[in-house]
Amino acid sequence: MADTKHLLINVILYGLLPLWGIAGFIDWVCHRATHVERTSGLKESLIHSLMGLQLGIPILLCLIFKVNVLIFFICALMWVLHEFVAHWDVLYASPLRRISIWEVHVHNLVGPWNLSQRFLMHGFFTEYLHGRLEKLRNADGPPPFLLKISPAAPIV
Repeated sequence: MADTKHLLINVILYGLLPLWGIAGFIDWVCHRATHVERTSGLKESLIHSLMGLQLGIPILLCLIFKVNVLIFFICALMWVLHEFVAHWDVLYASPLRRISIWEVHVHNLVGPWNLSQRFLMHGFFTEYLHGRLEKLRNADGPPPFLLKISPAAPIV
């Protein structure tokens, strides 16, 4: 399993993240070519900053912390929110400026790359989840965390 983890980490760090950076640069070039500062202006720039945060926060969380249920949930939630904001971005920008075919292609590539990173993280998450479930199965009686939060049970 250690070899699989190492491979997944390498695919994310040396494959998907650099491709994401290159795609972001191409997107920036497309925005510069359409003079976004004069067409859709500050609002589109702020939308893109929001989308960057929605992708940057999960990446930082995964680099700093061990992937667990909470981290995985935050990553999935941020991806869903990012997709909604990306659609809002296109809806806002399309009447104000020309969206080139290159920009459309970049957007079509970045979404699946982000989703594939989430699926690769799922490989880390499932091992964690299986370990937690195995501990619960092997324990005698109810899990200790249920004793602490159940109003009918005494606090142990």
